[in-house]
Amino acid sequence: MESQKYCVYNQTRESFLSLGVVVMDSPIKQLKMLMESLSVKTDGGLWLMPFRGIPATQGLTPIDLIYLDEDQCVIQVAESFPNTAIQPLRTQPTSALVVAAHTVFTSQTQPGDDGRLDRPHLVDVRMVVTSSRATLLSHEERTGGGE
Repeated sequence: MESQKYCVYNQTRESFLSLGVVVMDSPIKQLKMLMESLSVKTDGGLWLMPFRGIPATQGLTPIDLIYLDEDQCVIQVAESFPNTAIQPLRTQPTSALVVAAHTVFTSQTQPGDDGRLDRPHLVDVRMVVTSSRATLLSHEERTGGGE
C-alpha cells in the first residue's frame, strides 16, 4: 500500500514548503531511516503525526523542522537540524514537519504562520491562497466519502 502524500503550503507567506510530504507514525528506528533518505529528495518530507520527538543522530544530513499546533499553525522552527541546537519547545507540538534543509529560510516560515496540508491532486492554488484558516483535508473529507 502506497503512503498518501500531501502538499504543504504556508498560507501566511503564500509559498509551498513541499509537494510530497508523507504522514509518518512509526517507531523511531524506522523514522531515523526515513529521515536519512530525505536528503536525497529536496521536495519530499515527513509529517510526524502525532509528534513524539526526533531521534538524536550523528552524521545525519541537515534537515529543517517545523513544529505545528492542532490548527497547523507554526509554533517553532529549527533550521539545519542536527547541526544547530534546537531551542526548548515552549508548547508541545501536535505534529511536526521534517523537510529538506533551507526550506524554512527560502519560504521565510516563522512561528505564527498558518499552514495547510492537502492531497496533491486536490490542491487548487486559488483556494489555498484565499483560504482563511489552515486545515488538514483528506480526500474523504473533501468529497464526503471514499474514492
